[in-house]
Amino acid sequence: MSLIDTVVIGQGSSIELAALGPGMILCDGMSFVFKFLSIATSNIIATSIAEEDKNEVQHQILILLFVALTCGFLMLLFTKLFGSWALTVFAGAKNVQILPSVNTYVQVCLAWPAVLVGWVTQSARWIYTAFSLSHYLLNFMTEPYSGCLQWFSKC
Repeated sequence: MSLIDTVVIGQGSSIELAALGPGMILCDGMSFVFKFLSIATSNIIATSIAEEDKNEVQHQILILLFVALTCGFLMLLFTKLFGSWALTVFAGAKNVQILPSVNTYVQVCLAWPAVLVGWVTQSARWIYTAFSLSHYLLNFMTEPYSGCLQWFSKC
C-alpha cells in the first residue's frame, strides 16, 4: 500500500480507508503466487544466453511472455468472478460494510496481465544486461584497448 493510495482513498471515507488493508493483502498474496515467473525467466534466459543461441533466447522469452499473459488473465478472471467470495472469506462476516470498497479497490488496483508481463520483461532485461556487461569487462581485462573500443561502440 502506498502513501498515494492512502491519501487519495482516505479523502472519501473511513470505510474506504479501512478497505485498503484487506485489499492489499489479497493482491500481494495473489501476486506472490506467480513470483516464480521472474525467477524462471532469469534461469532460462541466462542458460540460453550462455549457450549463445539468440533464436533460443527469443523463443524462451516469447514462451515466458505467453505464460505471464495467460496467468495474468487467469488472475484477472479470478478476481472478477470470485473476488467478492474470497474477500468475504478473508475479511470475515463481521466486516460486511467494507466488502464493496475492498472489492472495488482490488479490481482497480492491479492490472494483473501487465504486472506479470512486466516481471518477465524486467528479469530478461536484467539478465541480458548482466551478461553483456560481464562479457565486455572480461574483454577489457584481457585486452584493455580492444575491450574499451567494443564497450564504447555499443553505447
